[in-house]
Amino acid sequence: MVNLLATNSQKIWFAKEAGPTIKKDYPILKYDDSPAVIEPSKIIQKIDIPEYTAICFFNDVIENLKNSGKAKLVTNLKTEMGLHPVYEIDYSGKRISVFHPGVGAPWR
Repeated sequence: MVNLLATNSQKIWFAKEAGPTIKKDYPILKYDDSPAVIEPSKIIQKIDIPEYTAICFFNDVIENLKNSGKAKLVTNLKTEMGLHPVYEIDYSGKRISVFHPGVGAPWR
């Protein structure tokens, strides 16, 4: 069994049970300051959305926040399953976005 121990910007450390730590380089984790080939900001307009997000798997919790007036709609994420609303709430003075990720599997 292999467990993830820690990460930094360029390496991920794994450890086997009762074994030595193994360091692996992953090039995708390295910072690259060259211009992007695909730059989403050129075609997608920025919106004012909180820096932090809570992914909530319980739709009834999100509905309660919405119905009580504690959550305001920020945007809708468009997916093949339809629109997924993203809400903003205030939690201890911090703006936090909340959305339901969609879970489950096809039903026969």
